[in-house]
Amino acid sequence: MESVEERLGERLKSHDELLMQTIREQQETKKMLVAAQEKRKWWQFWSK
Repeated sequence: MESVEERLGERLKSHDELLMQTIREQQETKKMLVAAQEKRKWWQFWSK
């Protein structure tokens, strides 16, 4: 039987991995949005 500390440690590790994955996905999405905005012509920027 695992100790409480081991189970807590595993859950925290799992939580941290999921959090880091989510942050990476958000950063990638922001990069894609910036790249898409840079490709627009200046007059398209104002016509959202």
